[in-house]
Amino acid sequence: MKNEAHPNEKAGIEEITKHHLMPVTVRKVALSISSLLAKGLTACICRHRAGRSAGEPAPKAVADNHARQGWRADLLHLVALAGALAGFVLVGRDVAAIGMRPAASAADRAPAASRPANGGSFPAPVDVKGWTEALAACARPGPRVREFVKSFPGGPAEKMAAIYAEVVRAWKYEPDSGRDRFTPAEVLVQPGMMRGDCKHVATLLYSCAVEIGITARMVVTGGHDGGAGHVRTEILLCRPREDPAATLEAMSTVWNVTKGRDTAGQPGEYPLNWTADGVFLILDGGSTPSKYQQQLGSVEAIISSGR
Repeated sequence: MKNEAHPNEKAGIEEITKHHLMPVTVRKVALSISSLLAKGLTACICRHRAGRSAGEPAPKAVADNHARQGWRADLLHLVALAGALAGFVLVGRDVAAIGMRPAASAADRAPAASRPANGGSFPAPVDVKGWTEALAACARPGPRVREFVKSFPGGPAEKMAAIYAEVVRAWKYEPDSGRDRFTPAEVLVQPGMMRGDCKHVATLLYSCAVEIGITARMVVTGGHDGGAGHVRTEILLCRPREDPAATLEAMSTVWNVTKGRDTAGQPGEYPLNWTADGVFLILDGGSTPSKYQQQLGSVEAIISSGR
């Protein structure tokens, strides 16, 4: 498996810094303007009152008129000051709310066309141990997988055969671009979400097998001579020294495979993996399981439900 390093998140850091500094700056400006406005109004009021007290005595009617006009002006000044302060408070609160929003991730800032097709997908870890653990977590069945499995009739063998046929029929192959991505089986079973590369197919088939109660495993292999690796799902047909023929016959009925050939006249030979734990059927290769055509490297990891 070859994976690229995590992309640089410098843009995300710049976005966070900008959003958190902006409300502080606006608050400082608002407070400065408010302070200057208050000082100016105070000075005006003081000069207005000082002018009346320092001037020559005026007739009583004129003095009363000046007093009324002075207090009216003072009241208007106070109302204007209160309105200005309230406006700055509201602006500060709005900007603070903007600054408290989480910074947009690199994926959110990217154009819609460049975002991952699977909404629930996420970058796979680079190290092999983390990679396999994340893949195993994605393959754990949940309520959506449970409902998907229930929609198919028959016993375990018939269900698994029908599920494999449906996945192959509906699947849209989409290789990862840029770096490996994982998508949980709970996302893959949703309408229109059966798409991705080999590890996504393996994730869904493994999850369904586990939900049915069939022992399954995902086998991760490296590429040959620098080529791409591969992930496949295998299901246990029988224990060691047992005959897998009866289970294969039940599955063949679902796949319409008779007398060693399918309905298209192609050989109905199945890829079997004989191991110390039993005989596994490799769910890979086409409308009915068949041998994977490309040459692969060594096995890098095995994720098994039986351990």
